[in-house]
Amino acid sequence: MIFKRDMSLIVTVVDSGFSTKVIDASKLAGADGATVLQGRGTGIHESTTFMGVGIQPGKDIVLIIVSKSHRKNIMKEIVRACNLTTEGKGLTFCVPIDELKEKKYF
Repeated sequence: MIFKRDMSLIVTVVDSGFSTKVIDASKLAGADGATVLQGRGTGIHESTTFMGVGIQPGKDIVLIIVSKSHRKNIMKEIVRACNLTTEGKGLTFCVPIDELKEKKYF
């Protein structure tokens, strides 16, 4: 078991299908990998209709664990590559990880 400190979790939420852009950008900036989860948006601007039935567009939630020293550069590259400064394109944020325990299986 390895105990690591000074780590951050970068969370990026984008429309379904854009997780590849997030991962490519993060790797370009120095990240090792990512985990992608599927989600569904419920924001006021997210709902559209098709033949009178409400449709919620799918979301990709990308989780990336990085050292605190790399997080700003990685987030800047994600924002640039995914055009996250444009309203409705997605968002990225980070949260500190106080302790990370890894179990090596191989």
